[in-house]
Amino acid sequence: METCHAALGGCLSGGRNRVEAPWLNLLQAGRLTGAEGDAWERIVNMTFGMQGEEEWEEAMVDIVGPNNMGREEVGRILRSREG
Repeated sequence: METCHAALGGCLSGGRNRVEAPWLNLLQAGRLTGAEGDAWERIVNMTFGMQGEEEWEEAMVDIVGPNNMGREEVGRILRSREG
């Protein structure tokens, strides 16, 4: 992805965000499945716990950065790591 960004040279409107957009879900899934220790436990507890949607969204941003996946999709990704 860095190579794509460098090749574009920032000349396109949107620059880095435009390059990353198609890959955003894959990047987010990688961050989720790559989490370890306290971060992993917090992701699992927040996703499968009783927290409200707003609290869950804030936690995801805090732990893995911007997230455009819903709670259900994150849950499926977390279950795939467990399997």
